[in-house]
Formats: sequence, C-alpha cells, structure tokens
Amino acid sequence: LFTHYFALKNALVASDATAASASAAEFSTAVKAVQMERMNPEVHGVWMQVMEPMANLGEGIASKKDLEAQRKAFAELSAPMLALVKVAPRPEPVYYDHCPMYEGGANWLSQEKPIKNPFYGSMMLTCGSVKQTIP
Repeated sequence: LFTHYFALKNALVASDATAASASAAEFSTAVKAVQMERMNPEVHGVWMQVMEPMANLGEGIASKKDLEAQRKAFAELSAPMLALVKVAPRPEPVYYDHCPMYEGGANWLSQEKPIKNPFYGSMMLTCGSVKQTIP
C-alpha cells in the first residue's frame, strides 16, 4: 500500500498524469487486497476508519486524466495515510511534509527528507517543509 502511495506521489512530483493514474489504480487494488485478519487490533481499528476513504480517493485519482484534479484528490489522501503510517510503522522513517501554498496548505508523506512537492512539480519543487518524522 505504501509503495503505491509513494509511486503516486512521485508521479505527481514529475507532473505525469498518466503515471499518477496508473499508480492510483494500483493503490486502489492494494487497498482492496489488504488482509485485515492479519492486522493487530490497533492497526485494524485505524484501518476500518481509513479503508473506504482511501479506496474511494484512489479510484477517483485513477479515473482522472487532469493533473490538477489528481493533485486535489491526492491532498485528501494524505490524512488517512498519515493515520495508517502512525500505527503501521515501516522499517525506515516516513516524513510528513507540508506545502503552505497549495489550496491554503496541503500535506503529503514522503520516504525522502528533501522536499519534492507533488502539488506543483518542477514549478515549485522544493516548496514546503517537513512537519513530522515518523520513525
């Protein structure tokens, strides 16, 4: 799931609507394939809250061909992903980044500490800051 989210983020950084659509479709498929019975109770509790919004947003991004529409939907996807990453830690840190300029402020998760803004791509590639590091 995280792999597909990060691929989607990277496609948006590259301003590649086709790759973003494909990554979002893979993300949606991954959401539906999650085996809830293998989750610990804490992760399961969060999963039940974020599963439907994540599936809907992933499908919405996959169906859009317009980069700006994809970016708006991606901005909504980061909150449920943050909730999930906080209870389902990964072997490496995840960075919760913030862009103050996009839509009055938008957030995203990243595997890299240097800012690569998915909302503006090359126009404002390094706009933003790390709000939180999730170990």
